[in-house]
Amino acid sequence: YQKSFYLSDYFHYFSALASYRLEKFEDYAYHLAQCYTVIQYEGNIRKMQKFTNLINVDFNIEFKDFVLEYLKQNKEE
Repeated sequence: YQKSFYLSDYFHYFSALASYRLEKFEDYAYHLAQCYTVIQYEGNIRKMQKFTNLINVDFNIEFKDFVLEYLKQNKEE
């Protein structure tokens, strides 16, 4: 049994875009972190480069740094 992550990266990317535009910043950060996690799990370097470039431009952030900071702030105690 293997979980399917088919298009999960796109789902979280577009959910982050929508949340950002609606000023739902907690949802936006959550979806960016999930997008990063899915791509890391897949291990696809080209996909990571593609999404990193998209997200860096669309949100004017450094994707990896943003996710690392999000994870630090939201880690379970």
